[in-house]
Amino acid sequence: MDAVKFIVKNGLGGAIGLLAGPIIVGALTGLLAAVAALPPMVTLFLALFAFGIGLLVFGEVGRRRVRSVAVASPPIVWRTGPPVFGPPAPTLPSPKAYVGEGVTPQYLIDLYNAGTTTLQKDQNVSRFIGMWMRVSGTVSDLRSDPPGLEFEEFDGPILTKLDMWFDDEKKDQVATQALKSRLTVEGQIDVVLGISVRLRHCRIVETARAFQ
Repeated sequence: MDAVKFIVKNGLGGAIGLLAGPIIVGALTGLLAAVAALPPMVTLFLALFAFGIGLLVFGEVGRRRVRSVAVASPPIVWRTGPPVFGPPAPTLPSPKAYVGEGVTPQYLIDLYNAGTTTLQKDQNVSRFIGMWMRVSGTVSDLRSDPPGLEFEEFDGPILTKLDMWFDDEKKDQVATQALKSRLTVEGQIDVVLGISVRLRHCRIVETARAFQ
C-alpha cells in the first residue's frame, strides 16, 4: 500500500527509482562479495585499475573546464606606451611665389608713397613682402658686409634705389662684379620704402659686360 502511494505521488520516475533501488543495492552487494572472495593480488590490481580509470576521467573533466574558461575569458588587451617616431622628416623648401610682370621696384615705391601715413604705406605693400622678383639694372655700388650690390635709376627727377643682399655662400658672386655691369638678379622682397626696395637671398641669374 505504501508503494502504491509512493508511485501515485512521485509518478513514473519515482516508480522506476523505487524498483531499481533494491536491484542496484543487490548488485553492489554481490560485487563486493565477489571482490572479497578474490585473491589479494587480484583485488589490489582491480583497485589500482579503478584508481587509474578515475584519474583519467577526472583529468579529462578538468581539461574541459580549463578549455571552457579559456574560451570564455575576455581577450587580453596589451597597453602600449606613446608611439615611437623616427627622425623628423627634412623640411622641404616651399615653392617661391613670384610677383607678376607688372610689379617692378618703381611700382612698389609708388604704391608705398600712395599712403598718407607710415601705417597706410606699409599696408599698401604688405602683400608683396616675402614674394620673389627678378630685376635688371646697372651696378652702382658693391658692398661686402653684408654682401650686396645696388642699382640706381632716375625716374625723372626722382632717384630710386634697389638694394640687393646676398647670403654669405653667394658672396663670391658679388666680389666678381664691377661697377656699371649690367645684371639680372633674383631676390625676395624684404623692405619697401619711399625711394628704395630691398631684396634678400639674392642671386645673379644673368650678367653682361660693363659699359661706359
